[in-house]
Amino acid sequence: EDNTSAVKDEGTKTAFFSKACNCFEIRTSSDLYKKILIYDIYGKIVYQEDTSNDIVRIDAERYANGVYIIVVDKQDTKQIMNLIKY
Repeated sequence: EDNTSAVKDEGTKTAFFSKACNCFEIRTSSDLYKKILIYDIYGKIVYQEDTSNDIVRIDAERYANGVYIIVVDKQDTKQIMNLIKY
């Protein structure tokens, strides 16, 4: 059984939910400084982090099952991805 729900864009960024660790994992193509935002389906920011890491793991225990919007905002580009927690 597949324990992940993944979204991949045209670049090398990936976001997925893993049931095994009950976490969101966001991977970006570089270690440049960036802001990661997670919005719920109603447009409310439920998570925010400034980081230079290329892999970020976020504990998803406190988030309800549903659709989330991940925004990775770095310097002059903004990447938007949908993610499903189930």
